[in-house]
Amino acid sequence: MKTHLNFFLLVGIAVYLLGCQPSDQERATELAREYTKAWNSNVPKNVASFYTDDARLIVNGDTMQGKLTVINFAKSFMRNFPDMELTMDSLVADEDTYRYYWSFAGTYEGPYGNGNKVVFSAFEKWTINEEGLIETSVGIYDEASFREQLNFGIE
Repeated sequence: MKTHLNFFLLVGIAVYLLGCQPSDQERATELAREYTKAWNSNVPKNVASFYTDDARLIVNGDTMQGKLTVINFAKSFMRNFPDMELTMDSLVADEDTYRYYWSFAGTYEGPYGNGNKVVFSAFEKWTINEEGLIETSVGIYDEASFREQLNFGIE
């Protein structure tokens, strides 16, 4: 009788532990939260750590490839907007991908820097591999509004 009780106790513990495993959505949401923190760290390598070595980053149709490209992309934003703040708006599962919605605010101090405040929202459609890294990120934002806010005064 004692053996049967031990067996049922072990089965109960196993079922409980399996139920405690985070879902894919929970893991992706945590990835998105940490990714947001990485952007706000002002350390480009922190952002790149969320991508595979051969990741594809597509922004409004322009394709970049590889982790070094991600580092340089993040570095340009962090240099041009030293006070930048990224906010995670939401993460939505979309079949085998996720849509990471975010908002950006910062003061432009880059080339032709004029101290203009820039605020915009966008999303990235992520494909995440088995290790929990971003393989592909397809980002879309309103480029015309972004450029208008920069207002370089250059025609």
